[in-house]
Amino acid sequence: NHFVKLNIVSCSTANDTYGYALFGIAGNSNTIKNLTVKGSVASNDRMGVLGGLVGRVTGSMTFENCTNEATITSTYGTTTLDKFGFGGICGIVNANGCDVVFRNCTNQGTITEKQNCAGGICGNIISCNSCKFINCRNGLDKNKITDYKISSTNGSYIGGICGYVQKATTPVEFNSCYNNYSLNNTRYVGGILGYAKSECVFMSCHNYKSITATATDKTSYCGGIIGYSSAALSFSRGNTNEANLIVGGSNVGGIVGYINGGLLTISDSARNSGNIVSSASPAASSNRGGIVGYAYSGVDLTNCKNTGTVAGNQYLAGIVGWLGTKCTMNGCSNENTIQQTETSALSNIGGLIGFASGVTGGFIVKNCYNTGDITGKSICGGLIGYLYFSSSPNSIYTNIYNCYCSNCNITATSSNSYAGGIIGQYRTGGTSYYNLAIHNCYVSPTMTSGSGVYKGVLFGTYNSSYKAYTENNYYASTMGATAKQGASSSSTIAFNTADYSISSTTINGNPYTDVVDALNAARNAIVEGTSLYTGQSSLSLADLKGWKESNGEIVFN
Repeated sequence: NHFVKLNIVSCSTANDTYGYALFGIAGNSNTIKNLTVKGSVASNDRMGVLGGLVGRVTGSMTFENCTNEATITSTYGTTTLDKFGFGGICGIVNANGCDVVFRNCTNQGTITEKQNCAGGICGNIISCNSCKFINCRNGLDKNKITDYKISSTNGSYIGGICGYVQKATTPVEFNSCYNNYSLNNTRYVGGILGYAKSECVFMSCHNYKSITATATDKTSYCGGIIGYSSAALSFSRGNTNEANLIVGGSNVGGIVGYINGGLLTISDSARNSGNIVSSASPAASSNRGGIVGYAYSGVDLTNCKNTGTVAGNQYLAGIVGWLGTKCTMNGCSNENTIQQTETSALSNIGGLIGFASGVTGGFIVKNCYNTGDITGKSICGGLIGYLYFSSSPNSIYTNIYNCYCSNCNITATSSNSYAGGIIGQYRTGGTSYYNLAIHNCYVSPTMTSGSGVYKGVLFGTYNSSYKAYTENNYYASTMGATAKQGASSSSTIAFNTADYSISSTTINGNPYTDVVDALNAARNAIVEGTSLYTGQSSLSLADLKGWKESNGEIVFN
């Protein structure tokens, strides 16, 4: 390896056309490899493009086995969001139609700025054909202590690897990257990427250090992997966050803070073990999830797991805090406390999903479980807090099966509130169409709700003229609720009676981590002759418009 020591200070006539680094501008099919820079790069004027190796990449470029150990500092206080960039390897990529690769690159220098777009490897990707970050690192190895950080006092868009992705022809790739730096910003901050306006893919990426976003309004946008995206995101090969997220405002997730504009796909597990906590006490500390804070454009999640606590005001959950459009969730789980710590009267807290609204194209939750305590003032559900459809065309359907909620407490503290073993509140408009099926689920939480709280085995309340089909569900006889619904504003609800009470002495205290084991244990503990709802006659699948059996599963036709 070769070493270069820098001592660069931008001049008073500098402007954002240039870049300050070892090489100010590069990118003519260049390759830089086996190079380490030390020292410092600093600007106290309007120069907003600083890097360790290259300031501005303007064409095809490859960085390989490169390391930055230089301190990068800007004290100029403008907030031009999309023009500036501060990165350990390069400041910005503005290489329309060209390919840029960062391979085996490391940042070990502190980056401090008052503007926008800072990343351990690259600050700002303005334009390119493709950009790949392969085996790149911000900080030392996971088990090594480091006091380095990336921080901004009044800017936005900070990521451990990249601050901002604006435009790329093909998805920007983050492959086997990790962050081991503390990240401090006002908003739009992520362990790997701060903000994406173009599609990105993440494969085996990890965050190991705490992230702080100081905004106390609705625009914190903080995630263990990515803070904000207005484009599709895809995750595979196991992505994790192991550090606390300390955030004053809303839209916070262990993996993704906020996505609106594209489908979020996690195809091969994501794990969060960091706690999501408030740095202040604003009423805006909402939309918080162990995996995703806010997802408007739909999610397809497989094998996601949260073991960190989630705290805030409302729309809180172990997996997704606030959800819109379609949802498919398979094999996901929450194992820690979800708690309302602020003052809002509407909690909307769930073990898996806090609030789902306006869902279209289907809502499927299968093979999932919650064993974490749920505590809030008003609407709490073992799996889903509040499931709401503002309109009810017959194409909307909800299917929850092979799930369980067990070995936890569900607590709603205000009077006239709702607590349900599966859903806290279910509400729709529409006609008497069967658009909800809950089957093969096991419910055994302890309901410790306060006075005047409506408690139900499956629903805290069911506000819908739609009908529900429930079958082969099991509940503990001592869970604190005996009816399927705690309260209802509809007289047309119809339930199947083929749901069963089980002996709590056989089930309680067994921490099932496998849905099949839990259901088998529940079936073996049936209390014969128990029926949860006697107001309707038993239904059969043939009675249900729109549903059918396929490969042993009940599905929407």
